Amino acid sequence: MVMPLSTFLQSIGLESLRQRLEEEELTVDLLLSMGRHLHTNLEEIGISKTEAETIYRALRNTDPVASPATQQLELPTSVREDQLKQPMVILVDHGLCNRLRAVLSYRQIAQSQALQLLVVWCRDDQCNGEFLDCFAPLPGVRFTRQLPHWAPAPERINHCHVAIKDTPAETESYAALLPCSSLRAAIDARVRECTPFVAVHIRRTDMSVLATTQPNGRYSVETTDAAFDAFLEEFPHYNVYIATDCGHTQARFSKRYERRMKATVRPRYERRRWRQTTLMDAVIDLYMCAASEHFMGSYGSSFSDTIIHLRSVHGQASQLDRHTFATVQDW
Repeated sequence: MVMPLSTFLQSIGLESLRQRLEEEELTVDLLLSMGRHLHTNLEEIGISKTEAETIYRALRNTDPVASPATQQLELPTSVREDQLKQPMVILVDHGLCNRLRAVLSYRQIAQSQALQLLVVWCRDDQCNGEFLDCFAPLPGVRFTRQLPHWAPAPERINHCHVAIKDTPAETESYAALLPCSSLRAAIDARVRECTPFVAVHIRRTDMSVLATTQPNGRYSVETTDAAFDAFLEEFPHYNVYIATDCGHTQARFSKRYERRMKATVRPRYERRRWRQTTLMDAVIDLYMCAASEHFMGSYGSSFSDTIIHLRSVHGQASQLDRHTFATVQDW
């Protein structure tokens, strides 16, 4: 592990810079990644040339009077300046699972190039929360709300990287995606309440609008209420878990399957919004569906796609699962 920023600055007598660097969301990892651009980037945020040079020398581990703490930095003395690279920077947008597939696939590309991944993740109407609100930190990935002054202009991404898409690496990338400890406890408790159970993800709100432009009509055929009812009726001896983004849909299925729905805590819906539940509720739904005995998803939904990936990496996939990944041509 590279040492915390506060420890590093204290070791080189520049603890007074801590607040300024933290305001820019800089870490020792990110300072290391700047390489030849470090002096310019630091001076742009008000760090003097002398202070920038002190930081640079300490990071290079070439300061002859460096303290023992500085020597702990994981940067060999033989490293050349041109080996210190800028991080890969992406700005993710659209809904939660569009962002997740972008982060997880670009993380793999960044790792293959020995780069850190810097992700600009902005809360908005399509994704009403931040990654670290719900998930454990991802090694090699740094999240920020705003692009730092020193960072290169990011790509705007909401898809899986083309080199990862439709390869085994796409599914494997989801093994690193873990809920934070508080949500893990809530998910485990809910799984215990419901087991054994089957789950469905019923995508409505914006998806029903998008489906009107779909050329082959598969959404209309594969994700009707009747199709989900038929799937649930195939397993009459199992409890039922309903994951949906729509309060009206949740009410309709809850009324029909009330005796088989064992979860005592259910999402609260704000029906005038596209995203009618909290991001935490959505993440709980992801992992509940991933833990079910059998699962049916909504055609064309990245949320359902994510559930299938999670079921696969956690050994929960079933031959009776029902979900088809949409192709680019479908949308």
